[in-house]
Amino acid sequence: MPLLLDVPYEDKEEAKERGALWNKDLKKWYAPDKTKYPFFYHWISPNSLIILDYLYIVEGFRECWRCKKQTKVIAFGIENFYLTEGKNMLDHIILCSGFLKMPKSLLEYLDTTYKFRKRFSQTEGHEYYSNGCQYCNALQGDQFLFKFPDSPFVINSAHKAKELTFYKIKLTYDIVSYCDLRIAIKRNLIDDSKIFELEEKFFDELSKIDS
Repeated sequence: MPLLLDVPYEDKEEAKERGALWNKDLKKWYAPDKTKYPFFYHWISPNSLIILDYLYIVEGFRECWRCKKQTKVIAFGIENFYLTEGKNMLDHIILCSGFLKMPKSLLEYLDTTYKFRKRFSQTEGHEYYSNGCQYCNALQGDQFLFKFPDSPFVINSAHKAKELTFYKIKLTYDIVSYCDLRIAIKRNLIDDSKIFELEEKFFDELSKIDS
């Protein structure tokens, strides 16, 4: 997949010299070859990452602290990506949270399916996109999903990895985004029978996540 770029008008000649092409429908420049993405870091914010090919919605369960029922919770997973700073981890799926912006239609899907929406956290002292209990809507804080040994997304064995279901979204364009990289799961721990491809209309919008 190509990568859409935010190239100022005054930089368009330099972008062309580096190999960028113009998409007349979207009215944006794009990098057509992922092996050359580092040539375009000049137009990509530091400390961001480029998500390649697809994004996962990773589904797990935890006991709600308020109503004590088992509720679905989600993380996001990335497998192929570039870091603008730092080192990629090969042969892993990286679980992450904390995306600053997401397409409206994806948020509607996540809200309807998982009660995943923006909430104010007393612990964190600010709003963020978070999981909520399917039964009582209580916020399920990220610290309880990614931090402790019994957290649903702390994966230290094939048995625990099998408790997760992975929904794979194919991207129309590779995307630049910000998120918190949480947990690295070795790819060989994941059961391929727990990976499903999603076919939803919001997929095309995933190229338009505002970086």
